[in-house]
Amino acid sequence: MMSIQAFAVNTAIHAMSKKRDSGPKDYLAERKANAEKSTIKIKKYIRFEQISLAGIQAEKLTGRKSNGKTILYIHGGGFTTGSAAERRWITQSLVKWYGYSVISPDYRLSPEHKWPCHLEDCYNFYRSLLESGCNPKELIFMGESAGGTLCLSLALRLRDEGLPLPQVIAVFSPWTDQTGMLPSHTGNAALDDMVRGLFDEEQYRAEFGIKPTLEDLKAPLVSPLYGDYAGLPPVFMSVSDSEMLYDDSVLLYEKLKKAGHMADLQVKHNLCHAWPTFSFLPETRQTLNEMQTFFRKERIL
Repeated sequence: MMSIQAFAVNTAIHAMSKKRDSGPKDYLAERKANAEKSTIKIKKYIRFEQISLAGIQAEKLTGRKSNGKTILYIHGGGFTTGSAAERRWITQSLVKWYGYSVISPDYRLSPEHKWPCHLEDCYNFYRSLLESGCNPKELIFMGESAGGTLCLSLALRLRDEGLPLPQVIAVFSPWTDQTGMLPSHTGNAALDDMVRGLFDEEQYRAEFGIKPTLEDLKAPLVSPLYGDYAGLPPVFMSVSDSEMLYDDSVLLYEKLKKAGHMADLQVKHNLCHAWPTFSFLPETRQTLNEMQTFFRKERIL
């Protein structure tokens, strides 16, 4: 059964969506509003650092007790909004609850910057992170929504270029297919107030400048559902059955399991898109505990 907190979040998102859907998107105004309402103070038990690698700003969070592992957390936001600061609910919780260190970069956003600038920034940041001494054997790629896209796409690119890979990838409600052609992309549109409009012409213009061809959208680095995962690390995913991106996770999971790839998928009922970013939800702790169980069961970390 859905928690009271999750019900309240769903209700609030539904109310905000009515205002958001009233006209053309103002991306700068959206970012400003998100930043103002998402001001999350750094907790006293967190050591906070602003770092810069490859010219990209990032937040580094560490705790008093460390398990020796580092998460590269890539935020979502449809490639047009989001920031490391707005994800402190989950990044600080990962430090407090499990002892991870977390590094979260602020990659360039659309529409000012077009695809593949988002992936290029994550790629360059990761390479600089390795050059700074970070051990990939102690590293996790993690992200939500479009950040999940970037985690998977980055891993595919690194594998293709023969570069070191992280030990595991964990993504929440990842956007693995940008074509808009999966059944849940339309079938769940009325249920998913958070990402409605993700496949509109306006989104494509913002992200790419023009609407790409279907062939362009099926390129594995754009839509990692179509990638070959041979040689990639294990993958953990979570998604809600009411999300537009439900099939993005289910179909990727089925593909991975058919190929004998180590993977796990946790499906919840009627939760909002990318709910693990809300650390105050009981369902978030449950999902992250399930992630930790997968890590331990498969002896990944």
